[in-house]
Amino acid sequence: MIVRRARALSLAAAALVALMTSCRSAPTRLFTLEPIAAASAIPPYAGPALRLDSVHIPPSLDRIEITTEIVPGELKISDLEHWAAPLGQLVRQTLTVDLMVRLPEGRVVSPHLAESQGAISVSVDILAFSANERGSRLEVNWIVTSDDSNPGTAGHTVLFQDDTPTAGAIATARTLSKMLGQLADRITEDLVAGEL
Repeated sequence: MIVRRARALSLAAAALVALMTSCRSAPTRLFTLEPIAAASAIPPYAGPALRLDSVHIPPSLDRIEITTEIVPGELKISDLEHWAAPLGQLVRQTLTVDLMVRLPEGRVVSPHLAESQGAISVSVDILAFSANERGSRLEVNWIVTSDDSNPGTAGHTVLFQDDTPTAGAIATARTLSKMLGQLADRITEDLVAGEL
């Protein structure tokens, strides 16, 4: 009787372990953005320092899960593929490093440090980002504000597009990194040309 009960308990425990193992979900994968080198040589710049003060992300993208546009107006949310940090923070940090790579040392102030006297302020608004089998696009607006000693603003809107099909979270992260590098190229070109 005791042996039979022990055997029944063993079988029940084995069945429970098997059930728990089969129900275990795949691990969540985390993705980040990477700084991208400048597309071409950048002329010398000796103007005021630059600080990326803010980055705004559309609410549809401002989530920890990676989203993919299936068709215009419909998004797929990945339960197991997440950004390693809030997307706005990742974009701000990556774009800051992209600008540091393109401008002389000391010309880009980290957004986490105190404001530098005379630095110009850049605020970026991501209007739209999509990456899927139809290609990818990033539409961005940014505004530059000088300090009180030299007031004035300049705003810019640009659309970056690539017809190369993009599939999966890795490709999405790489594509966004690449387009942020293109944005850094554009901001730097305008800065050097004095158009900011």
